[in-house]
Amino acid sequence: MTSSGAELILSTLTNKAEIIDLSGNSIGRAGCEHLSKILRFRYPRLQELNLEGNKLGDSAITNLLDALLDNDTLTRLNLNKNLLTNTGAIAIAKMIEENSTIEELYLSWNQIKSQGGTALFDAMAKNPHIRVLDLSWNSLGLYDSPFAAN
Repeated sequence: MTSSGAELILSTLTNKAEIIDLSGNSIGRAGCEHLSKILRFRYPRLQELNLEGNKLGDSAITNLLDALLDNDTLTRLNLNKNLLTNTGAIAIAKMIEENSTIEELYLSWNQIKSQGGTALFDAMAKNPHIRVLDLSWNSLGLYDSPFAAN
């Protein structure tokens, strides 16, 4: 599914949707931006959002994370396999510091290194609601050189 397909599906879902699973698609930046816009107003009951395997990257999830800051129903967020780096992990950390409903956060198979992992762990210390943080298959043990690209 492409971004236009994601937009079409998301615009037809009712506001009663509790789970949105767009895993393994190619919704791209445009699809993620559309999702971010409607998450703010359209899905007051959304509990689970699965975007695994969309290869969104850090810049595509920025608006999504902003939309989730005020969300008070989402308990499970899956961003596995989305090419996220330390930049994305730090943005996610800021979001979970303020969002008190997310209990499960899946970030495996990304490109998060020690700096991003540290930011996430620090955020968890401020948010006692997180029960699951999956960072498997990242590179948390690799040193982040200030000269290396994220």
